[in-house]
Amino acid sequence: MNHLSSQFKEDRALRDAAKSVLMADIEHVQASLSGKGMATRVAGRIGDGAKDAIEAAKLHAGDNRGILAGVIAVLAMWLARGPILEILGLADDEPGDEGYGGDETVKGDPLDGQSPAEADIDPNLAEHRTQINPDEPDEDTKRPRPGEPE
Repeated sequence: MNHLSSQFKEDRALRDAAKSVLMADIEHVQASLSGKGMATRVAGRIGDGAKDAIEAAKLHAGDNRGILAGVIAVLAMWLARGPILEILGLADDEPGDEGYGGDETVKGDPLDGQSPAEADIDPNLAEHRTQINPDEPDEDTKRPRPGEPE
């Protein structure tokens, strides 16, 4: 019986050790799947990736300083293209550009600088105008109202 009790104690100790390992693994999984743990892991991975990209950029920039300076110069000239073109006298003042104020009339504008209210209406279209109030006679045709003698 002594042999069985010692075997029982060894099995119990082995079981308790396995249970403690299992509980530690469960706690580790819960901690890593929690919101804070996931955010920390994602941020860490993004940070590591950004550090690697910066290191690679530094390495390539050190090897290609002339190309990098050229790219920066072209970018600066592109951003300053408006003032550069104005200095050279090549600026294009079309509507939609930054320099277009909206006060000027556009070439070929049918209103020729007039507001739509001031523009002359084609007299040939007078007969095709619709009345705003159908009960009042049109000024051009002077038609009688329905039910009135002519």
